[in-house]
Amino acid sequence: MNKASLIASAAAATLAGAAFADFTGFSGVASQYNDGITNWQVIDMYANFNTDGTEAVLNVYNAEIGTSDGLGFNHNDLADAQGGSWKPSFSFEVPGVYDPMRDSYVDIGYGVGAAAALNQTALDPNFGTGLGANIPSGAGWFNLTPDNPRYANGGSLHIGHFVWDSSRSDGNELNFFTFTADIGYNEGPGSEVSFGSGSYTWDIPAPGALALLGLGGIVARRRRA
Repeated sequence: MNKASLIASAAAATLAGAAFADFTGFSGVASQYNDGITNWQVIDMYANFNTDGTEAVLNVYNAEIGTSDGLGFNHNDLADAQGGSWKPSFSFEVPGVYDPMRDSYVDIGYGVGAAAALNQTALDPNFGTGLGANIPSGAGWFNLTPDNPRYANGGSLHIGHFVWDSSRSDGNELNFFTFTADIGYNEGPGSEVSFGSGSYTWDIPAPGALALLGLGGIVARRRRA
């Protein structure tokens, strides 16, 4: 499946197909990272499936992702001079200069740091330039080489790394970080393509604790590629 057909099939999935339950939703893993100067709040997002290693994520699209204060996310990558990039292929590790732990990026199960140059996650046209602190409404990202499937080994696949200065979320505020998107996946090259939707919300944790709250409305749909 080439880039054009992948984007077209994702767009067509909004209403098509019958219910299918392999995709079980999005989840986040919250952590804090200190770079010696600043405490950073980190959320790693995952797409989850009820199968073990058989589902390959093709794309994430129609995304609505943001922070309640509207300030978006931190970047620390090769595009810092342009406001930072959401492309994971820019997220190299250069001691004292670039640190992937405090860089926000989207992903389809590849790697950053030493593996950044091999990351085949691409941004769809709704992402615009792919630069800046915020993700445009309706943006998406996809595996540029779907013939090299990114399988959800262990039932989940990494789809994004989101970082902000933790001082912004020190107050008593609900729903600071929200993530809603659609997803396309299959069981490898040439197989039937399925689609799903889900959402996740992170609430500011109580002192000394990390809180995770996944909010559903999970819908999965299957159609013939």
